[in-house]
Amino acid sequence: MPNYTITNFTSKETIGSSVFAGNMVSSGTMTITPRPNHVVFASDFSVSSLPNFVSSVSFSDTTTAGKIGNKVTVTINLDNSLAIAGNTNIILDIDGDARIYDPTLDTSSFFLRIIEDSSINVNATSSISAESGFTKNTPTASGSITTTKISGNLTINQLTKIGTISLNANTGFHFISTLRIKCVNISDEDIIIKQASVTNSNNRATAYTYNLFLKSNVNIPDSNSASIIIYYKGKSTPVIKKEITQVDFGPSIVSKDGELRPIKIIGNVGAEFNVAITNSSNVSVLTSKYANKRIVHPFSATLSVFNKQLYAVDNKILSSCTIFQKFPAGADTYTITIFPLSDTTLKTGVASTYTINQYADPTITIVAVEGSGSPNYSVTNVDRKNFTFRANSDPRSLGVTKPYIFDINIVCDIPGSETFSITKTPTWSSTNQSNSDWTNSVASDNGGTKIEIFDIAVALTNSNRTATITARAIVKQYGNANVTMNLDVDNILTAS
Repeated sequence: MPNYTITNFTSKETIGSSVFAGNMVSSGTMTITPRPNHVVFASDFSVSSLPNFVSSVSFSDTTTAGKIGNKVTVTINLDNSLAIAGNTNIILDIDGDARIYDPTLDTSSFFLRIIEDSSINVNATSSISAESGFTKNTPTASGSITTTKISGNLTINQLTKIGTISLNANTGFHFISTLRIKCVNISDEDIIIKQASVTNSNNRATAYTYNLFLKSNVNIPDSNSASIIIYYKGKSTPVIKKEITQVDFGPSIVSKDGELRPIKIIGNVGAEFNVAITNSSNVSVLTSKYANKRIVHPFSATLSVFNKQLYAVDNKILSSCTIFQKFPAGADTYTITIFPLSDTTLKTGVASTYTINQYADPTITIVAVEGSGSPNYSVTNVDRKNFTFRANSDPRSLGVTKPYIFDINIVCDIPGSETFSITKTPTWSSTNQSNSDWTNSVASDNGGTKIEIFDIAVALTNSNRTATITARAIVKQYGNANVTMNLDVDNILTAS
């Protein structure tokens, strides 16, 4: 049984929350308390391996290490991969134990200088901090030499963490080796540097953190000038571009009957990304065999995506992958979303979202309507034209069963002794609605259906009691919405 007790860390979270989304806790603490007649040192505890969903664990003393009343705070930082799907138990395997308290232990004082030369240590910077309970003075500079001093009291012959040395490579640089030190006026057996962490970018170290430990059985006065000289160097990092350079998915319309459509993503070798394909309800329609990952998404707790990193083929700089996406039958709007990951970016001109439309077969209706004027007359032959067609198609490609050139023949009769006179000959415009006697004649306003009506004429017969309006029409482009084009005969004929 260990000579300490430890609290648990518990947090109540909502199903679907995640560290990545920032809607749940990202860290927590536990407290190690020594049993009676024991003391604890944060430096005595460690975790040999991190469990799933934990990115780092650190230990810190609440007061002075090894003193009565001191406790150790265990800080757990949760990994971005943690998403709550149910009760989650994380078990830390903590190494170390409390020590039996020995009141006879004595302490020694020390002063330690940390020296660096900026003419040697280039393309990177350092940061030195003192551990809690120790003092760091303001660094002093003389030419290219900077000196930082840490002082305090040590338990005799007890290796103690007194500070931290952090190294950060300048932007565009990385470290070519780990930290090196040289001991001056102090035995190298009394100084230990332990690497605590390393940050890598493209398998190159860009940052280090080192813990500085000191042991002594005698006082080390300031006059001894006990020192360590630190050495490090940054090297220029070659720029590795990771871009998505092209997204190719063919036409922006899929058939109402459903369609198997190749979607090709092209980019630099090493580019990594997620691809989501959703419908107008923000529900994934990604073909199941490509759904190899789920991510947190603003419109749903999680979303199925295709995760891919491009690999080199025949030593070429660019690579690609293709998704063969099955779009279902129906009418909907689909969105392809590209999520670049890590240091991958989108090339200028490459969008992160693309829209594919799926339309039902719309209908064109061309018809004449009777006016409300007086005296009354009737349109005895409205010559109603109805065409159902494939959205956004060229009518010439649909064959003779879908005519696109046709005649219009409208006949109006008036009862009794009244007669017609011609007010005007109807006009047609597919670009300016105010110049057209038929409604919805402008393609940009009616869903994209473009028609031209020409050879328009009005003739009176039967002693001006019958009026006939004739014209020819051609459909140049079918649109994506139902459209009715009405001719109000009251604007063309006057009955009296």
